Formats: sequence, C-alpha cells, structure tokens
Amino acid sequence: MSTYDYLTPGEAFAASRDGVADWQTIIGRKGADADRVGLNNAAQITRTRTGNARKPEETWVARGGMEKHGRVIERVTRTREELDDPEIPHSTVTVHYADGTHEYFLPGDLLCVERPIGA
Repeated sequence: MSTYDYLTPGEAFAASRDGVADWQTIIGRKGADADRVGLNNAAQITRTRTGNARKPEETWVARGGMEKHGRVIERVTRTREELDDPEIPHSTVTVHYADGTHEYFLPGDLLCVERPIGA
C-alpha cells in the first residue's frame, strides 16, 4: 500500500539532498509528472490563473497513473546549474530516473512521488 505526495520543484530538490532522513527522501522512490499521473481521474491537476499547479486533495487515486508512468528517481539537480544557462528559471529542476531518462520541472509544476506506508 502506498501514499502519494505532490512536490514543487523546490520541495523535490530538498527531498533529494544528502542527509535527508530515509522517510523524507525521494531517491529510490517512484515518481512521475503529476499532470500525467492525474490524467482521467480525481487527482487531475488544475492550475491557477498564473499557471501554478494545485496539489490535489484525493491523492490516493494517483495509483493508476503511477503504475503506468512512474519511474524510480535516481537524483534531482538544479537545471540552471547543470546546463549552465542563465535563461533557465532558478527553480527549475531536472529529475533523473534510474532508467536513464530525465524530466524538467518548471516553477509551477508538480512531481508526484509514491511513498510506501510504513517505510
């Protein structure tokens, strides 16, 4: 059984750093873009007028989307520093997955992370 957290790019970066408690870390957990996980269910992401994603209330329904889109998180980096590009917004992060793929999360996006209950 699992629970699902929705993290902003800054929260995802903080939860991936060395020294974070095991129960708080997202490294080694399944994660996916919240927009894809919530497609066609009650966890569908809505956005404010300014484009910021709202965290859904019924987080448990992300289970189906996570089974389809979730991948194991290997590390999270600051995109601006990684690509050395001053045009990239400060709070953009790159989530690197264990399968060698990566995704960019811009300010206002959310990362959905699966957390096992009791772990």
